[in-house]
Amino acid sequence: ESPLSVGNGEFAFTADVTGLQTFVQAYEQTIPLGTLAQWGWHTAPNPSGWSIDQFSFTEFESRGRKVGYADIPNNVRTPEIDWLRGNPHRLHLGRIGLWLAKANGTPAAPSDLADILQTLDLWNGIVMSRYKLEGQPVEVQTVCHPSLDLLAVRVDSPLVGTGRVGILLHFPYGTGSATASDWTRSDAHQTVVSRPGAGAANFARRLDNDAYHVAARWNANAELSETSRHQYLIHPGKPMKDVRALEFVCAFAPRSMRGELPDFKKTRATARDHWNRFWSTGGAIDLSGSRDPRWRELERRIVLSQYLTAIQCSGSYPPQESGLTFNSWEGKFHLEMHWWHAAHFALWNRI
Repeated sequence: ESPLSVGNGEFAFTADVTGLQTFVQAYEQTIPLGTLAQWGWHTAPNPSGWSIDQFSFTEFESRGRKVGYADIPNNVRTPEIDWLRGNPHRLHLGRIGLWLAKANGTPAAPSDLADILQTLDLWNGIVMSRYKLEGQPVEVQTVCHPSLDLLAVRVDSPLVGTGRVGILLHFPYGTGSATASDWTRSDAHQTVVSRPGAGAANFARRLDNDAYHVAARWNANAELSETSRHQYLIHPGKPMKDVRALEFVCAFAPRSMRGELPDFKKTRATARDHWNRFWSTGGAIDLSGSRDPRWRELERRIVLSQYLTAIQCSGSYPPQESGLTFNSWEGKFHLEMHWWHAAHFALWNRI
């Protein structure tokens, strides 16, 4: 019930205990696992032509004048109100998960993982996930580029060389729900794949009138295959015992991307420099002089909150409560909360 996120204020990726979005169903009733960006929105079709400009506002008396309010009397939600409230909504840009197979070839379940140890390294901005599958160790490093909407991943395990570990990419349709994704409507959206070279694929995505682009790069000794509509698997094409690592980067953008993408090593180094600089500047807090035994936990939460607000609340739009983790309020902010999300930055000298 405690997924971890990496991000940069404009883009965030939330992972489960595997370090990626592998067991998404286990999180849908707690904290959904999202891949969200400030620019990533979707609007469902509007054949009825509903518009807030034509909505019948309810007038209330306010200091001697009438003020219109988009009221919902008795909370009766009409189709018009549902569409106006739900659109546009943030879009889950794509699930990036691990394909984990047991020795008999069946997919691994959460209960198949043992000795789980997961750490969010605040100083370097990286999630380290360690566990065992049928006695075999798996280590996953997950990091977000500080200035690109790009996720970088390295998987170290003897299972990589046996073909039992891969990367799954799965693209959904949009919805205003908390998950920001609808995996049932495969006919309602499009994914066009192009292959610019070995270890590379580009995905052009279209949902109704909205479009975005995804670029993926990985070790040349892995291959891409389409496993179902809008779902792709990257894994070694054949067992190679001397291969123990799979590196993968995935970038998201509203328009087609040009030029080279930084690899995992460069992304990790850039993120490390960014977060080292972040923690070495601005305000800090030290409660160790307190006589209250709760000081250590309070200080831990304050430090963690600096990280969370940096990745969730410091982007080009004000956030709603869940930031870029998942899709509360259809992703749209409300101004009475912006104070709490933004005013504290001045106290840390992080304007």
